[in-house]
Amino acid sequence: MAATLILGRYRYISRLGAGGSSTVLLAEDTLLGRRVALKRVHAADDAVARTRLRREALIGASVSHPNLVSIFDIVTTEDGHDVIVMEYVEGETLAEKLRRGERPTVSEALATLQGVAAALDAIHARGIVHRDVKPANVLLGVDGLVKLADLGIAAVPDGTQITTSETVLGTFRYMAPEQLEGLDATPAIDVYALAAVAFEALSGEKARHEPNPVALAHAIATQPPPDLRAAWPAAPAAAAKVLSRAMSRDPRQRPRSAGELVAQLRAALEPKQAMAVVPRRSRGAFAAVAATALAAVAVALIVLSSVGRSPSRLASSGTRHSVAGATADRSAARAQKQKQKQKPKAKPKSSTPVHSVTPTTPSAPQPSSASPVQVSSAPPPVQSAAGSPVSAVETFYRLAASHQYTAAWALADPSFRAQLEGYQGLEATMAAERAIVFDGASVVNESPSNATVAVRTTSLQTDGTQSCSGTVNLLRAGTGSPGWLLDHIAINCD
Repeated sequence: MAATLILGRYRYISRLGAGGSSTVLLAEDTLLGRRVALKRVHAADDAVARTRLRREALIGASVSHPNLVSIFDIVTTEDGHDVIVMEYVEGETLAEKLRRGERPTVSEALATLQGVAAALDAIHARGIVHRDVKPANVLLGVDGLVKLADLGIAAVPDGTQITTSETVLGTFRYMAPEQLEGLDATPAIDVYALAAVAFEALSGEKARHEPNPVALAHAIATQPPPDLRAAWPAAPAAAAKVLSRAMSRDPRQRPRSAGELVAQLRAALEPKQAMAVVPRRSRGAFAAVAATALAAVAVALIVLSSVGRSPSRLASSGTRHSVAGATADRSAARAQKQKQKQKPKAKPKSSTPVHSVTPTTPSAPQPSSASPVQVSSAPPPVQSAAGSPVSAVETFYRLAASHQYTAAWALADPSFRAQLEGYQGLEATMAAERAIVFDGASVVNESPSNATVAVRTTSLQTDGTQSCSGTVNLLRAGTGSPGWLLDHIAINCD
């Protein structure tokens, strides 16, 4: 295709590939001096293909996200071809990588799945369902960026269709049962497809091996979900269970979002990294942080972490919350606790019964002169952070980083408490933290009952600083409640 046929602006370089109804070319935008990908249908008189191409351009242009291929323009050539001008992603598809037998490492697979999930959650938030999530539509950039491509058959909120209702759209091997039945498209079918892609990326084998569409359709509709351990014997049982649920024939059994699926998978495959509530301790990487800079950051962050304190409490704390002071306070508290353990137990003067403590029930903090608290034998009630999901996440982390464990614990639902391995797990994880800065926090998916927040944080610790990023899933505290509870996290640290 000559460059002069497209407004005289795009210089043809090479052919990138072709699909069932379209061809993708590499070209140079001579006006802006950048490489672009040009996608056009094979035949200008293919009405369905042209409609699909226009839809892809319109839908893609309506959503901007770093994990979605950007659409720049759509033009019509002199010979009647519609052409999409889109972002060129230098690299290859996940399908090409797997076809060569190059199975990604677990970390690489999770990073790829995280990128696809972020893109899916972004379009789902706009009421768009992709309907064709598969390795061939997952672009792996040489710079490590992951892009989800091809919104040509996506379902959109306006309900317009590009084929008759009897036509099944998508790729059989990655289709959910309800998609085969021609039911209304929901985000659950994309979650199912992402699980099938995850199965293939982790094991190197396709989730379904049936040789033809008829056999595939029968298997998807009648057989239980495949077991990851059958293709990858070393797979953790928890990971196999996550994918089995995500590929359930019942959409209600699947994770509520693509981000939640990847978060659960990460927790199963990399439990130590995924269960880090905040950045884990850096082991000597930043041991030479200047004392003056450390103190300045600490003072600024303590002000930010004062959520829930009264003004008088904050004012009276003085310099006690500096790094050295906080360490001394906890040392004194530990010494006091050890001293109390060595003393003979006195008979309680009060008639209040002593409650046993379960693994997920917070033990009462020991009082100290530096940190006065009210001791109660009963666990704190589950409360919620009012406002937006982002404010709930920030409130939890800042409370936890300032070691207000009881207040932070109240913002965790039972699922998150179990992930933390109980109240003691929260204390142990946060012991080295001094303060947290949110470099970024945004809602990537929200419904009346749940939400997913993407976060980037930098934490100040006893031995340096550390940067982390990931997602936090939240649930409404109750029907009609303005508050949120943290339900599950998937956060990795550098």
